[in-house]
Amino acid sequence: MPDDGWVMRPSEPSTPPPLPVVRAAAFAVIGTVLGIFAHHSVGDSPVLWVPTVVSGGALFAVGLVGTRRPPSLPKSVAGAVRSAHVAGGRRA
Repeated sequence: MPDDGWVMRPSEPSTPPPLPVVRAAAFAVIGTVLGIFAHHSVGDSPVLWVPTVVSGGALFAVGLVGTRRPPSLPKSVAGAVRSAHVAGGRRA
């Protein structure tokens, strides 16, 4: 039987989105929601939705850039030491 191109090929299983995209989306949603709550607690005016959506998109882009780049070894060690120091300082 002749090959009919893509019709004859088995379909590829759908894959979930990569982890950096999920992390960036969570960062953007949480940051935007916190910004809306902060706006409501400080200001008396209603939330403007166009700037809110634009800022959410900007947070997603920043989060995507940040999650795609693995941290360097010195940053990882400094973060681990800092968190261990803070955790150690809180113990009684």
